[in-house]
Amino acid sequence: MEAFNTGLDAVDAVGERLVAPLRAQGLIDRAAVVASGAGEGAAVWFGWGVLRLMADRRDDPRQALIEAGGLAATLGIESAAVNVGLKGIVRRPRPVEVARSGREFRTTSFPSGHAASSFASATFLGRPGAWGSLFGVATVVTTSRVVLGVHHLSDVLAGAVVGVGFGLLGRRATAALTRRLSQG
Repeated sequence: MEAFNTGLDAVDAVGERLVAPLRAQGLIDRAAVVASGAGEGAAVWFGWGVLRLMADRRDDPRQALIEAGGLAATLGIESAAVNVGLKGIVRRPRPVEVARSGREFRTTSFPSGHAASSFASATFLGRPGAWGSLFGVATVVTTSRVVLGVHHLSDVLAGAVVGVGFGLLGRRATAALTRRLSQG
């Protein structure tokens, strides 16, 4: 476990060197606050999902409902697994005890729930031609957590990996449900 923690510390030191200059930039810091807020409760992702499903599934409202339910279920299961399961097991302290906003944290640091929900959503919602924008927004939300100092780099990297896994599982489960319902 000590070697694992040493590896995390090395990754986090690199992350700190990369983002420290960004914190001094007022515009970037304010943008990080906005991006982090957009990721709170997966708000940006539910909004994106609704808009995309309305546009993609105008001709098939039933399928839109199935996919919306799939996204909601994916994010609910991911959130419980990360915020109750993994964070409860790892119990890694956050880089700061209280956010700059004064908000106290309800969860520990590893892995990042914002990163997990962002990458789960981007993976679930992704379609050819839309991957770049989805993963771009997920990266901005995720990076904001390090810029704001509420997560270490390793927290958000782990959250991103976990999120992609949940996004892939959610896509598969939703596709399987769609096939089953179409058979009768």
